[in-house]
Amino acid sequence: MIVESFDVAGVYAEFSPGTGRIRQLDPPPPPRGDGRRGHFGTLAGLTVVLYRADGGLRLRVGDGPDVLLTERTLVRHRDVDGIRTWSVTDPSATPPTVVELSYPAPAFLPEDTFDPTMTEDEDFDMGLFITHVVSDPRRRESVYA
Repeated sequence: MIVESFDVAGVYAEFSPGTGRIRQLDPPPPPRGDGRRGHFGTLAGLTVVLYRADGGLRLRVGDGPDVLLTERTLVRHRDVDGIRTWSVTDPSATPPTVVELSYPAPAFLPEDTFDPTMTEDEDFDMGLFITHVVSDPRRRESVYA
C-alpha cells in the first residue's frame, strides 16, 4: 500500500503491513485521486506508520506488533518542559500492547505569525496527530477511508 510521509511533503513509500517493511518510492507515484492509505514518520528515532487496512485503522511502531486502533485503545500525549511523551495501550490484545515514546517537542510557527494554511500543532507532531485521530470517533472512522 502507498503511505505518505508525515515529516516531508511529497514523499511517498510502499508499506507492507504483513512485514512492516517500508520502501521510499522515487519518483513518487502519479496522482490518482487520494490513493494514500496512511502516513509514516519518525518519533523518538522509530518509524511510525498509521494506516487503514482490513477494515480498521492500524498503527505500527518500529518493529512492534500491528495495533488495531479502536474505541478501547488508549492513546495519551503530554508535554512537560518541551519533552513530549506519547503512549498507546491496547487492552484487548493478549498480552496488552503498550508503546511509550519520549521526544523533544517539534518547532512550531510562533502564535502571532500569519499563516494562511491555518496549521495546528498536530501538523508538526505525528504523536499528537494520532492522539487526536484516535480520540475522535468520526476522524478514526474516516481517515484514509
